[in-house]
Amino acid sequence: ADAVTGNLVIQELTGQLEAYPLAGQGSLKFGEGAIEINQLQLHTQNNELLLSGVYADELDFSWELNANSLEEIFNDISGELIGTGNLTGDVSSLDIGGQLSGRNLAYKESTIDQFNLSFARISGQIQSQLDIYSLVYSDSSRSEKLSALNLLVFK
Repeated sequence: ADAVTGNLVIQELTGQLEAYPLAGQGSLKFGEGAIEINQLQLHTQNNELLLSGVYADELDFSWELNANSLEEIFNDISGELIGTGNLTGDVSSLDIGGQLSGRNLAYKESTIDQFNLSFARISGQIQSQLDIYSLVYSDSSRSEKLSALNLLVFK
């Protein structure tokens, strides 16, 4: 049987996510055992996710997130997330790398003023760093505060 080949172009994607407009565009190309995603973009009024890459014998994907208003995506979460990353290599042993940072995050009564995360898994070796500033956890019976937390993970 012949393999399916072709192009799929999303010229315009529109809709609603919660009460916010959702839009997108991009293209996919498939054939010869590979799928290529070219600048697949999804965005709300203040948030954007961009994906590009190839899935064939090996992966080579990158992503970029600029979410300046998380409440447009999630009911109970507010704040900002910004990050970039990539996935490369064989699916059974992916190399993963990226950075993610957040500001003014809140979930119910819990908050984080700021966090920075860098992560990498290359050739099975893990190296990550997480810095959190002013984490407050609250519920109906108590409130706890952690002024700063700095973690390094190596494996």
